[in-house]
Amino acid sequence: MQAATLAPTTWTSGTPLGIGYTVRAATGTRLAKWGPAGAYAESNVVDNLYTGFGTVDVLLHQRSGYSAATDTITLTTRASIPAATPPGTYSTTVLLTALANP
Repeated sequence: MQAATLAPTTWTSGTPLGIGYTVRAATGTRLAKWGPAGAYAESNVVDNLYTGFGTVDVLLHQRSGYSAATDTITLTTRASIPAATPPGTYSTTVLLTALANP
C-alpha cells in the first residue's frame, strides 16, 4: 500500500498491495480523506479508502467543538500480501496518540 504521507485511496478487492489502514467510522463522522461519511464494513472496498503505514504523523480523526460524549474511532488494518513476498516474520509499531483541549 502507498506510504501514509499520501492521500488515502481505493483498494480494489483482491489486489495484493501489502498492509494498509483506514478509519471506518468515527464519532461525529470520519474525516473526508477516509471516504464518504458513514460507517462501513471492513469488506467495503468502495467507500473505505486506505493508506499504508508510514514514518510521519497522520491525523486519523479530529472533532471540532465540545461534547461530553465519548469519541469512538474504528481503525481497521488490512493485509493483502503478494504471492512473491518472501516468507518470514514482518512487524511494525503503530503509536496512537489522543489529544484533547480541556
